[in-house]
Amino acid sequence: EGVYISHTIESILVNNDGKQLLCEIFYLYGVMLLLLDYKIGGKVREHLIVSYIRYKGAGEQHTVEITSMCRATGYVLDKPLPESYPVQYFNRVPVDKEMIGMLIGRIRSDDIYQMSYNYPAPEHRSTALSIQAQSLYILLFFRPEILREERPVMREIVDKHFADNWVINYYMGFTVDLVVAWGSFKAASAAIQGTIAVENVAYYQKRMRASVKTLNKEIAGYLREGVLTEQYVLDNIHSLMLPKIREANVVLRWFMLHMTRGPALRRVAEPFKKSYEVVETDINADEILTLLLQTAQLEFSLKAMFVQFLKEKPAKWEKAKQLGSTKMQKLSTYFSGDDVLSDNVRVAQLESWFSDISERITSLEYNDSTSASRKIQKLMKALENVQEFHQIDSNLQVVQFIQDTRQLLRQMIRYINIEYKVLITIGTVGDLSYAWELMSSFGCFVPEIQNKIKRNPHLAIQMRSAFVKLASMLELPCSRIDQAAQNGD
Repeated sequence: EGVYISHTIESILVNNDGKQLLCEIFYLYGVMLLLLDYKIGGKVREHLIVSYIRYKGAGEQHTVEITSMCRATGYVLDKPLPESYPVQYFNRVPVDKEMIGMLIGRIRSDDIYQMSYNYPAPEHRSTALSIQAQSLYILLFFRPEILREERPVMREIVDKHFADNWVINYYMGFTVDLVVAWGSFKAASAAIQGTIAVENVAYYQKRMRASVKTLNKEIAGYLREGVLTEQYVLDNIHSLMLPKIREANVVLRWFMLHMTRGPALRRVAEPFKKSYEVVETDINADEILTLLLQTAQLEFSLKAMFVQFLKEKPAKWEKAKQLGSTKMQKLSTYFSGDDVLSDNVRVAQLESWFSDISERITSLEYNDSTSASRKIQKLMKALENVQEFHQIDSNLQVVQFIQDTRQLLRQMIRYINIEYKVLITIGTVGDLSYAWELMSSFGCFVPEIQNKIKRNPHLAIQMRSAFVKLASMLELPCSRIDQAAQNGD
């Protein structure tokens, strides 16, 4: 009993889903403890427990364990953190330290959520690893000796996950300043000081600030009426639009997390006050808000277009394939000499060649997008080369047929770009759950939004897209529940 013959911890950690789920077990346990302390103060919890015991009696099952776990920790909102908080709090219910160490090691070495597909650019690495970084932040409190003593390990962790950010979202918009949270831990505090150094903050702030100004202009250009046509979107979705959406969301995340710190945290982190002031240099909330609204509108428009494209993709692909194959078959018939309009033109090699091209077009399937794209490019090159033959370049009708077929093949390449993965990428990089608590509880950007709508009522339309973007926070906690339900079916 309690022994699994077919699985070990090592085998589970090799499996992608296995290591994710193991991390999330301890991560969510730690999050529950932190939010319990944050939302229901220690004195309130103790009064609730005393009231419950007086009403029900001390004989209830697990009363001692619950009382021990829920007693006050010394944490008080807007006050300096207790020494080494929340290590003693996390130790109230023992966990397997060795397993925690293995999980931390796996996070240090791997991209456990495989987010590099959604964030291929190296400058977006910390955002790509942000999901596992929030797990790592929680797990380290179960192994405080790493935070206190293991300087090389903490240096490696900070360089990989926190090189350009020190205010992180650890769950659904609840944020933490690592300078404050790690202030009592010598190795961790020393490691994060490189990130918070004025010159480092100034470098990233300058880069992000320049991106805000550039992106606002470029995204506004995409949103002009008549720009987002089917042809333009399919030609540029991977080369232009997705990279801009990624960059915009990375910049939004950086500024929204680092510009919206509360005054209490500013007092605690007084030695680093200059670094915090650098973040807001030459940037204002209106520019950030404009980028947020425009990015949300672009994401909303592209999602709507791709949902429609996916519905129409099979029919459009088949139509283009059939037309291209038919045109090549007509040219084959023309060069066979049997066509009444061929003027006794008979070129056996061209007849056979165009017939073969027709068959190859008919055999194309979009299910294997890489293979189909490669084959189409070869066909287009072959059709371009065949136009140089003197039997062809002197006949305008034949040249027109070949050009029409090349255009159809080019359209088929566009249809190959219609993939559900595009919707997944937009949804993943467009996640705004990190800002939920900032907006809902602290009203960040709410006055600015109200003022912008008063000045320009048409912006109310863009707010719909912003609310859809914010709704991503509802999907995040339900993702594992949905997966379990699907597996159950």
